[in-house]
Amino acid sequence: MSIQGLHHITAICSDAARTEEYYTDTLGLRLVGRSADATTEDRHLYFAAGEGEPGSIISFIERPGTPPGRE
Repeated sequence: MSIQGLHHITAICSDAARTEEYYTDTLGLRLVGRSADATTEDRHLYFAAGEGEPGSIISFIERPGTPPGRE
């Protein structure tokens, strides 16, 4: 079996509202989905570029208190 493509990637954010503002207002992506895990209540945001084809979607799971990323 070989990998034929990538549907989307998921990252972690510490503030869903701030992440939504940045990806929609600054980068111009569309918010195409919002959900919450029934068990953990983690918020999950989905953003898309263009028509939302596979490979053009990025999602974020909110985990308050997550430290900033590293290079």
